[in-house]
Amino acid sequence: MVATIVLQLMQAGQLSLDDSLHQWLPEVGSQIENSETITLRNLLNHTSGVPEYLGEYNQSLETNPTRSGSPQEFLEYANGKPATFAPGDDVSYTNTNYVLLGLVIEAVTGESLASQLRDRIFKPLGMDNSFYAPQEGVPDGFQPGYTTFFSTDNTLEVSPLSPTARGFGDGGVVSTAADLSRFIQALTNGELLAPTTFERMVQDRYAGSNPLDFLNYGLGLQLIQFLEDVELVGHTGAIQGSATQMFYSPNQQFTVAAMNNTEIIDGDSTGFQFGTAVVEAILRSQEL
Repeated sequence: MVATIVLQLMQAGQLSLDDSLHQWLPEVGSQIENSETITLRNLLNHTSGVPEYLGEYNQSLETNPTRSGSPQEFLEYANGKPATFAPGDDVSYTNTNYVLLGLVIEAVTGESLASQLRDRIFKPLGMDNSFYAPQEGVPDGFQPGYTTFFSTDNTLEVSPLSPTARGFGDGGVVSTAADLSRFIQALTNGELLAPTTFERMVQDRYAGSNPLDFLNYGLGLQLIQFLEDVELVGHTGAIQGSATQMFYSPNQQFTVAAMNNTEIIDGDSTGFQFGTAVVEAILRSQEL
C-alpha cells in the first residue's frame, strides 16, 4: 500500500522515483550511508543497500515485548551502519526501505501516513475494516494472534503485538481478507494506478532477478512463478502472531487474500501454506 501511494504521488508530479532519499529526508539521510545516491526506486525494489533493522528490533522484543516502536526507533538499528551494497548493485528484501518510504510520504504530503492510507485507499475502496494500527489504533472485534516467539517452551501464546500490529510503512495495517482482496483487485484494474504505472510496479525489478526467486520484486510487488504457466503478482507478510498472502493471477484472472492468526506451527509458515493451498484449489477448479 505504501508503494501504491508513492506511485500515486509520482503520477501527480509530486515526486520522482529518481529523487534521492537525502532530498526528501535530509536529517534522516545524514545517518544513512549513500543517502544522496539512494533513489526512491531503490527503496521500492529493495536495491538500496540500506541495512535491515528488523532482526535486532525483534531481539529487543524478547525482553520488552510491549514496546510500541516508532520509525525513529526502527531506524536506530540501521543508522550509522555500513551499506550492505552500493545502490542498484544487488537486491535484498529490507524492511527499513519501507520505513523510509513511509516517512517520505509524510514529508511530501505534510500528512500522517494513516491519513494518506485512509484517504487514498481505505475510503475510496470501501475498506471499512482496515486500519493503520500504529497511528489509528484498532477497534474491538479483531481476533488476537498467537505465536511461539515469546514462549519459553515453544507453546502458542497470545501475541503481545496483537492486534495493535507493528511497523511503519513496512507493516502496521490491520485488515480482513475481504478488504485485502478488494485492494488487490483495485490495484490491478486501474482504480488506484494508471495501467502503465501498474506495469512499472510489476516489471521494474533488479536486472539480476530470477523468476523463481522470492526476490523477483518490483516496485512494491513480487512476481511469483507459481507453476510453469501460472504467474502470481502480490505480496506476503508476517509478524509474531499473523501471516498474510495477497495474490493476483493476470492470466487466470483471480485474486486470493489469505490471513492466519499465527505465523508458525511446527516450524512451518502456516499462513503461507494456507494461501498456497487456496491458489492450488482455484487452479484445480478451473481445470474441471
